[in-house]
Amino acid sequence: MRKAVVLLAALFVCVPAQAAPKWHWFKDKRLWLSFALIGGSVIADVETTELARSRGAQEGNPLFGPKPSRFRAYATSFALDAPLLVGVYLSRKRKRNHYWIPLTAMGAGPHIGAAVWNTHVCRPTCK
Repeated sequence: MRKAVVLLAALFVCVPAQAAPKWHWFKDKRLWLSFALIGGSVIADVETTELARSRGAQEGNPLFGPKPSRFRAYATSFALDAPLLVGVYLSRKRKRNHYWIPLTAMGAGPHIGAAVWNTHVCRPTCK
């Protein structure tokens, strides 16, 4: 009888452990959202800059130079945003849930502002 009670108690006490699902960067939707926002804002900034330059405007960013190529604009922009992208990745990997939000805003915000500014600069000089 004693063995039966011990076995019955062991059945209820010894439940299989359920491991939490392992984090994988490929399945993290917030990581991809952040990368898409930063990458899309860089593309919008560079392409509106090229459109404004083709209509007579000049580049105002001293890091790019007066007449940067499209490649130089993309390379410089992504090189400056690379630490933010790494920060977003590490904050998502280490489960610091809300750190990715300001990093994404710091990466995408200036490019979105520049893209809006480029469209306003381009408007009066359109041919």
